[in-house]
Amino acid sequence: MSKPLAPPPLALSDDQLSIVLCAAEPLHPRDRAAFAAAVAQVLAGQAVVGDGIVSRTCRELQRRFMTAPPDVPRNAPRWSSRRRNGVRQAPQSSAGAE
Repeated sequence: MSKPLAPPPLALSDDQLSIVLCAAEPLHPRDRAAFAAAVAQVLAGQAVVGDGIVSRTCRELQRRFMTAPPDVPRNAPRWSSRRRNGVRQAPQSSAGAE
């Protein structure tokens, strides 16, 4: 029994490839390959692949692969470990009580 033939590679123009890459950019890095594979699968079924169908496909699939960012307190800069619940904590002093 012979192996099924792989589908021919999808031929995209530079602009179309740029559309796919730009759409994948805001996705989590672990989801980008699956997103690109899903885009390729949808586009492989199209008779004509133009810029519009590439953009529309990316927009629709991007919603499926987008995940919400983690919760970050609004007023707490990420680089400051001395802010808790929006209130700046006083630095710890090593001087003893007087």
